[in-house]
Amino acid sequence: MTDQTPAGTTETAVGAQPTRRSHWGVLWTHADFMKFWAGETVSLFGTQVTSLALPLTAIIVLRATPGQLGVIRFLLTVPFLLLALLIGAWVDRRRKRPVMIGSNAARFVLVGLVPILAVAGALGMPILYLLAFGIGVATVFFDVCWMSYVPSLVGRDKLAEANSKVATSYAVADVSGPGLGGVLVQLLGAPKAMAADALSYLVSIGALLAIKTEEPAPERPAERHLLAEIREGLHLVLGNRYVRATTTQGGLWNFCYIMTDTIFLLYAIRELHFKPSLVGLVIGVGMTGGILVSALASSF
Repeated sequence: MTDQTPAGTTETAVGAQPTRRSHWGVLWTHADFMKFWAGETVSLFGTQVTSLALPLTAIIVLRATPGQLGVIRFLLTVPFLLLALLIGAWVDRRRKRPVMIGSNAARFVLVGLVPILAVAGALGMPILYLLAFGIGVATVFFDVCWMSYVPSLVGRDKLAEANSKVATSYAVADVSGPGLGGVLVQLLGAPKAMAADALSYLVSIGALLAIKTEEPAPERPAERHLLAEIREGLHLVLGNRYVRATTTQGGLWNFCYIMTDTIFLLYAIRELHFKPSLVGLVIGVGMTGGILVSALASSF
C-alpha cells in the first residue's frame, strides 16, 4: 500500500500528527513579512490620499484647465510606460530593499514639498508637473522592486499567499483610501492633506529597515548589456500569448480608467459641486469588487 497524506496537511516528523494548514495562510507568523506588509499597507493608504489630493490641488487651488489636469495625470503614470523595462533590468542586478528605501525617501520629499510650497505661496503648475513626474518615477522603482523582493523574503512556496495578502491591501486601500483622502482634503485643504502620504512613506521606510532577513545578492550575468536584458524581457512578454493578453488587457484598462477618472474629478467638482469627501466616497464605492477577489486569490 502507498501512504497518502490528505491535501492541505503536512508531516513534520515520522509518526507525528499532520498539521492542517491554516485556511488564512501561514505568513501571519512570519515576522519580517508582516513588517513589510504592514509598512506597505500604510504606504498604500497614503498613496491613495495623494492620488485624490494631488489632482484636487490642481483643480481647486491652482484652477487647472482640463488640459493641465490631463498633463498631471499623464506625468504621474507615463514613467511606467517609458521606464519600467529599463528600471526592471537595472534593479535585477541589485539588492531590492535599499532601492525600495531610497524610492520611499524620494516620495517622502517630493510629496512633502506640495504642502510646504502651498503654504509658502510658491506652488504653481510647472512645479506641480515636475513633482508629479518625480513621484511617478519613484513609484516605478518601488513597484518593480517589491515584486522581486517578496520571493526572497518568504520563499517561492509561500509566494501566492504573500501576493494575495498584498493584493488585499491594494484592494482595501483602493476602497477606503479615496474616502480618507476626501475627508482630509475637506478638513485640511488639498495640499496639506498630502502630508499624510508623506508620513506614510516614513512608516514604510521604518518597516523595511526593521526587516532582519538578509537579502541575497543577485547573480550578475557576465558580459550582458542592459539593452540585451530588456530585449529578453520584451521577448518573454510578447512571445507568450497568455502574458501578452494579460499585459494588453491591463494596459487598456489602466488607460481607460485614468481617462475616465480625470474627467470625473473635473465634472464632480466643477459641474456637480461635490465636496471632496463625497468625491472620495464615490471613487471608493467603485473599487469594492477588488477586496473579495484578492482575499480569495490564494484559495484557487
